[in-house]
Amino acid sequence: MTLLSLTVAVCGCGSARRASSSEDSAPAIASAPRQTPVDAGPVAAAAGAALPLVPEPSQVAALGGPGYPIGAGTVLRAVGGSAADGVAGWLAAGLAVSTGHRPQVLGAGPGGVTLRLDPSAGTGPEGYGLVSGPDGVVVTAAAGAGLFHGAETLRQLLPARGAGPLPAVRIADRPRFGVRSVQLDVARHFFPVPVVERIIDLLAEYKINYLHLHLTDDQGWRIQIPGLPRLTGVGAATEVGGGPGGYYTDADYRAITAYAADRYVTVVPEVDMPAHTHAALTAYPGLGCAASATARPYSGTGGANDSLCTGRPEVYTFVDQVIGALAAMTPGPYLDIGGDEAYGITPSAYDSFIVRSAIVRAHGKQPTAWADAANGARGPALLGSGIRCRSSRPG
Repeated sequence: MTLLSLTVAVCGCGSARRASSSEDSAPAIASAPRQTPVDAGPVAAAAGAALPLVPEPSQVAALGGPGYPIGAGTVLRAVGGSAADGVAGWLAAGLAVSTGHRPQVLGAGPGGVTLRLDPSAGTGPEGYGLVSGPDGVVVTAAAGAGLFHGAETLRQLLPARGAGPLPAVRIADRPRFGVRSVQLDVARHFFPVPVVERIIDLLAEYKINYLHLHLTDDQGWRIQIPGLPRLTGVGAATEVGGGPGGYYTDADYRAITAYAADRYVTVVPEVDMPAHTHAALTAYPGLGCAASATARPYSGTGGANDSLCTGRPEVYTFVDQVIGALAAMTPGPYLDIGGDEAYGITPSAYDSFIVRSAIVRAHGKQPTAWADAANGARGPALLGSGIRCRSSRPG
């Protein structure tokens, strides 16, 4: 991957493959429990070794004999409703790029590649089954996410460029973990929308279903907030190394979240507070205490050790305005308030801020945070009961 370095917040994105980081590093997401693996025996070693599939499916069985040729005469058949239609359209566009031929999308019928949505399929919300043979290919799933994952597997079975046959194979797959996430830090280094969309494509290819988007930090504020023009006019004008920075407009951010949703990836935005706010304090010095009144843009790689002045009422007006605007732009259920490495304020001031940050719920979102916010009584006050935080900031 040459675009940039991605910080992996959560691994374990495969079905049968072992996770490369511990379960304890999972983000604080309440409604995505670990998935039950397909109980169908071990992966067939010979088939698995021969097939270039990442992550490795729960079960793979080579069927022998010829596979199904994908080429100029291939048709796609979408069965089961609008989600199947959407996946078929996406797959047709992808095959047009890789094979040079865009398949026609039809309804039910013999032959071709059938994408079947069947709520009674028993695959779980993200699982799928795929069977390929000389007479055609059938991908079946109970929900749109699973059908999409099956279509991604189908693409991996084909040559990267040019037409070619799908091997004769039977695959049953579902994820071991309900949350499979990557963090993208656009605060320290800004990336324009097309780059973020390309990253989302890569996440979807490997069946990663959450993108944690780190939108603000000491080095830059990357999201436009109505009524606070200096956040982007001043706070977005730099990045690590002194580059020009940049920011996302409301339309940019909505385009990112919509692009992700089309690929069954949920965006979890983060605005880091009360620390890691140097860019915001550069824009609005009155949000800080006296030491922040002369804040200058910061382009280092570490932290500036600044903090919002948590005793000031106007700070909470600012927090409510930012969270309310970002929540209105975000279709997913989660909004992250950061809460880490607040070395510039007292423990009691930090506790008070974290508890009051539960205002996220008043804007219709589930708060998430770094592990610093989960200790003691403040954790349940912010996150609600029974929800875990990320254990530490990676990198």
